[in-house]
Amino acid sequence: MFQKFWTMEVFKDKVRQQVGSPIFERFLNCLINDMTYCLEEGIVKISKIKEHELRIEREGKKNLTKEDIENHSQNKSICRANFQLAGECLWNVKQLSTWCKKIFDNEAFAERIACNCNFVLKHVLD
Repeated sequence: MFQKFWTMEVFKDKVRQQVGSPIFERFLNCLINDMTYCLEEGIVKISKIKEHELRIEREGKKNLTKEDIENHSQNKSICRANFQLAGECLWNVKQLSTWCKKIFDNEAFAERIACNCNFVLKHVLD
């Protein structure tokens, strides 16, 4: 929905007018919270997927139960969905920051984005 809105100049202008307002701050906080949640959940699911795959390497597929296979499949689906949603949130942040550089004048917002990126990098690189 937002991708369609972002193509409309009227929408962009309205967004620019809202920068710094309480409702805009709330929107940014929700966007960052959603992105953080999706990234954290995706990382948790990746670790479970990796554990499952290591277990298969050690023990083979013979020892897997139907429940193990279903959990693995579910973890992969949830992981994919979480990272897709996080990507959408990130895309929105990119669009907002491209159209209105003033967003990063908000120290709290810039700090939250930096912390979020550091969190992801730390877990991806570990």
